[in-house]
Amino acid sequence: MTESSPVKNGAIMGTPWQRMLVGTLLLMAFATAGSDPASDGEPEASAGAWVPREGQELIGTPAPEWRGIEWIQGGPLSIESLKGRAILLRFWLMDCPFCTNTAPALRELWEEYRGAGLVVVGLHHPKSEAARDPEQVTSAASDLGFSFPIGLDNDWLTIRSYGVGSELRRFTSVSFLIDRTGTLRFVHDGGEFHSGGGPGHEECNAAYETLRWTIEEILAETGPGDGETDLYWSGSLK
Repeated sequence: MTESSPVKNGAIMGTPWQRMLVGTLLLMAFATAGSDPASDGEPEASAGAWVPREGQELIGTPAPEWRGIEWIQGGPLSIESLKGRAILLRFWLMDCPFCTNTAPALRELWEEYRGAGLVVVGLHHPKSEAARDPEQVTSAASDLGFSFPIGLDNDWLTIRSYGVGSELRRFTSVSFLIDRTGTLRFVHDGGEFHSGGGPGHEECNAAYETLRWTIEEILAETGPGDGETDLYWSGSLK
């Protein structure tokens, strides 16, 4: 026996319960079609944008200036001197597995977007006496392939000012994307982000894609300093 269609000549057929169910499904379909982000000109990536569990309230606030930083590669740099550029700031730690897993993404973003106005900055925050040694941090940065500016936040003056320990409690290996005006536009509340990695890394992948999309959004915004990133840093790992 062939099952009859629930809709005939524009009318919903069947029992009252069946009519209610089909009507509900139709309303849901119309609502979904009307809320398609592509229909109002918004980029598709924004519809599935990843959001942090912690620190979302920091987005839209001014990025704190960096204080007490000893620069071991590049620099000296500051939020003020880099206005007009996008800044990807990563607080990292030697021997941190999350930082090791995120290193390829940092290298990729630095190489791909530095010419368009992105500066990647790694600020190291020690959790042991050995991790305060500039030579050991330099060696660790070299092992991770970091060719971008690196500074030491040995007294945690800067990392604390970015909300670690207050708004951000789960991790200290956190990342921030700062726009051309010095405003926080993206917060990664710790752990790792990257492409690939297989099952179990869906959240890492989603965070990476949202970060990449936000970088491109910022770089598309007009502002001074386009393409002049390398004027603000020099030097290499010793």
